[in-house]
Amino acid sequence: MALFKSNGIVFRSIKYSETSLILDIFTREKGMRSFIVSGVRKAKAKSKASMYQHLNILDLVAYDKDDKLARIKECKIAHYYNRIAFDVVRSSIGLFLLEVCKNTIKEKEENVELYDFIQDRLILLDSDRPLNLSLFPIKFLLELSQYIGFLPYNNYDSTNPYFDLNNGRFIPEMTEKYICNQEVSQCIAEINGVDITELKALKFPKELRNQT
Repeated sequence: MALFKSNGIVFRSIKYSETSLILDIFTREKGMRSFIVSGVRKAKAKSKASMYQHLNILDLVAYDKDDKLARIKECKIAHYYNRIAFDVVRSSIGLFLLEVCKNTIKEKEENVELYDFIQDRLILLDSDRPLNLSLFPIKFLLELSQYIGFLPYNNYDSTNPYFDLNNGRFIPEMTEKYICNQEVSQCIAEINGVDITELKALKFPKELRNQT
């Protein structure tokens, strides 16, 4: 049976039988794949269950079976988390990003750009770089939208101050139900207009962030 080598992000890890785990891993080379790893919950297991915790970025060699549970032949941690593992705020953000991705990404095919984006954002979240953590999830969602086909059109200006959620663009008037008010629309435009590493320059009250 054919093998493939890839990095992968653990999206889901659930206990199976007394010693095994069933995993959903978003791989760089093959998209979403499901695996079963046996014996990892034994006390003397060579490969520990902790390696397969959700959010972990793995370097793996696995059997190529896209229609059923496959086996992992070799596996190691590709990136050890330094801050996400011990920072409650960062770990909470990481779990939020994971939940969004888990409910969004279903295809069992290669999507290198999407994989690299998610991995880069997790590593950035884990880094020592100064980040605006309160806006990080909102910016991530805006960035993710371009990879799944509905990136908002950033045509915000004084004549188009309202964001239309249905059509993903700014419009002149609040003519329909799913139109954001001016404050939320401006917030979306400003967040969308800067790099994720430059969010520190933006300040919005908590109530406005929650609406956004």
